[in-house]
Amino acid sequence: MLHGEAPTQRVVDAVARERAFADANRRIVEGSQTAQRTRAADAIAPRTALGDDLGGTMAGLMGGPKGYALAQVARAGKAGINAAGQAADLARNRQLADAVTMTQGEQLNMLLAALEARGRTQQQAAALGDLASRGTQAALMSQADRTRPYFPAALPAFGR
Repeated sequence: MLHGEAPTQRVVDAVARERAFADANRRIVEGSQTAQRTRAADAIAPRTALGDDLGGTMAGLMGGPKGYALAQVARAGKAGINAAGQAADLARNRQLADAVTMTQGEQLNMLLAALEARGRTQQQAAALGDLASRGTQAALMSQADRTRPYFPAALPAFGR
């Protein structure tokens, strides 16, 4: 009664819009986190030994029995490689689990120092890559100025 019906309705509408925005934002963020978690789980999952035989089936359809036999030989080779890689994946996952559950102490400090050093190294490598890219671009631009007189002026890219 003090403020009137129209101002009260505007406040109620504003609260409803804020709630709708918060709900939409929550759904988007949760969906994004789900996708990130799924990709992370796929990235650390140990590889399978054989996998499917779609390649062998397709090779059999395209190349007949000889194609199928060659595809199976390749599949067996891949299985051997994957079996060796699977053991390495499991060892890596064990190390990750140990690192995640590590308590305060010298080992944790060493791990954090190693991670910081790796981050600095990656930043330095990125900076060197940027510098090399700029140098290459500068060299190409200087050569473009030298070669311009040799190209026909009728072409728009080489016009003077």
